Amino acid sequence: MIEALSKPTGISEEEAFKRAAAFISRAIGDGLTEVEVLRFPCALCTDDGRAINNQEPGWETTLTGLPKEMYDFWHKHLRSRGYKAKAEVVTFPNGIPGDIGMTVSWL
Repeated sequence: MIEALSKPTGISEEEAFKRAAAFISRAIGDGLTEVEVLRFPCALCTDDGRAINNQEPGWETTLTGLPKEMYDFWHKHLRSRGYKAKAEVVTFPNGIPGDIGMTVSWL
């Protein structure tokens, strides 16, 4: 899984925008104000999730692969439309950071 998530998706920006719009529209239709768009292992961060776990400024610079691609898409296309993005460690197996969840919110 890590190998697959560390490679570019090859999806065009137009297709990514269509997918994001459909995903967000479905979530809004379900009455949600935020949705987890990706969950990935801390190993995909250059610091194994330390900056995200500590909510340090610049945490986004530690992303690689698909998580970086998704963050960059949000930054380029969704941020100016008022969408917020956040990442947080959501699992702690044996007390150490495991998975990171990336969410997008709109209210």
